[in-house]
Amino acid sequence: MWTRAFWKGSSERALRAAAWTLTTTLGGPAIGGALGVDVLHVGWRDALSFAVGAALLSLLASVAGNTLGTGPAGSASLVADRPTDAANR
Repeated sequence: MWTRAFWKGSSERALRAAAWTLTTTLGGPAIGGALGVDVLHVGWRDALSFAVGAALLSLLASVAGNTLGTGPAGSASLVADRPTDAANR
């Protein structure tokens, strides 16, 4: 957990989680109307709040994966997700 590779991987996962959550939150109102998002009237504060929450949960999952997971040493993954990782176990 105290390696640069761990935090690079964790940060990437957190940014992806935030981006997915933000686009989902902003796109939610568009599903009913099927016309798109009115970015001038969207609840940006709420959407960003959800995105930050998702990023924090992702970071916590990375720390748990490093501590409790079966992934390679120094990884943020909960599982050995690459064939070479599984072979080394």
